[in-house]
Amino acid sequence: MRTAGLQMTRTIAGAAILAVICTTGPAAAQSTSAEARLKELNITLPADSAPAANFVNSVQTGKLLFLSGNTPGAQWPLKGKIGKDLTVEQGYQSARQAGLIMLSKIKTALGSLDRVKRIVKVLGMVNSAEAFTDQPKVVNGFSDLMVEVFGEQIGKHARSAVGMAGLPGNAAVEPDKLPTAPAPMTEEQRTWERIKDSSNPALLRDFIKHYPTSPLANIAKTRLDAIEREAKEREGKARREREAKAAEEAEQKAKREAARKREEEEW
Repeated sequence: MRTAGLQMTRTIAGAAILAVICTTGPAAAQSTSAEARLKELNITLPADSAPAANFVNSVQTGKLLFLSGNTPGAQWPLKGKIGKDLTVEQGYQSARQAGLIMLSKIKTALGSLDRVKRIVKVLGMVNSAEAFTDQPKVVNGFSDLMVEVFGEQIGKHARSAVGMAGLPGNAAVEPDKLPTAPAPMTEEQRTWERIKDSSNPALLRDFIKHYPTSPLANIAKTRLDAIEREAKEREGKARREREAKAAEEAEQKAKREAARKREEEEW
């Protein structure tokens, strides 16, 4: 089985960092897709954000997708050390929030969470008080979310949970998720990749005809409308130019005719 992966790192307010490794192979039989589960669970993923420093959010090489680390965001209120400033439950919620952000970045990178084939490994780094030893309970916030969204066959993973003296921004948790496997592209996606930058209306109409219910068909319709609108604008401009030229030629002809008549009258 070929493997593919995704590396993700997250910082959750004050207590932990998580690293996850995922692999890909033949799609496991699942009754509900990850995208469908999000809707069932009434989960809205946070908006993706630009990197805060000199790095990128993700890098895909072959079948492996690696993600940079993230915190639950500057607005996340829970910050500090678990076991001192925050409780285990607060750390758990912080880890879950970091997981939501990582899911958003996977979706941005792959286009759909349904392309993930397996979460393989998670490293959870927890911003811990000196005597705190319940790091696994904190990292469960991240791991439980992965299983909720992807199901056990894809989302359940190997894992490490360790304590850290501190994390960026005094975050509680930073999950680091290593390779998530993108699934092979469907015929629909391959077709779209070939034509998405095309200005040929016939190709876009053909795609819409073959995949009428696809979200990509809506994008194709928008692009087709823009192409047809631009074509009409060009046609209108050309017509106006022809009309202006014809009017100018008629005016010049009328002037020449008037001049000729004046000359005849003078003679």
